Amino acid sequence: MIADLVKDLRSDLIAKAMIRYGLNKSEATRFVDNFPNESTWPDAEATAESLGVGIEEVEDDDVENYMEMGGNKGEIESSIGPIQWAYDNKLKAYLIYMVLETSKGPKDIMYKLDPDMMKEWNNSDSSGEYYNKFIKGNSDIEDSEFSCGCNPNPCEPQQVDRFKQKFSSIS
Repeated sequence: MIADLVKDLRSDLIAKAMIRYGLNKSEATRFVDNFPNESTWPDAEATAESLGVGIEEVEDDDVENYMEMGGNKGEIESSIGPIQWAYDNKLKAYLIYMVLETSKGPKDIMYKLDPDMMKEWNNSDSSGEYYNKFIKGNSDIEDSEFSCGCNPNPCEPQQVDRFKQKFSSIS
């Protein structure tokens, strides 16, 4: 009896999701499986809208990261200069862009960070100190596809352009 009630409630939620978001049954089922509590749907909507993706592409982790960071992109002011970040829901990671002033002039730096490290950095007392201690020179976080500007690996203009395009496309 209780199982039938739960099944009916789930079917009702799937039907609501299909109507509200224009999803097919398979998409609505996945959406309800990810967000079984209708009260969390507005957070999923805000996350999807900010990322510029369909509601069916958003997962729990995306919403959690959106809520904890106050959005899907932002800028951290630090003693080393502004640090721009954008969340990539396909990578489930943060893409970081910063420009460091060096004796040879400005130097573009880019990283891909996991959500936990990004949250620690954002919540640290000193963003510059955190960068120097945990990010700068940390070869474990360097990803040849997304990291550049580190040591002998300068950023190519197209890498910087891709970041800026992604950053501007996220609302």
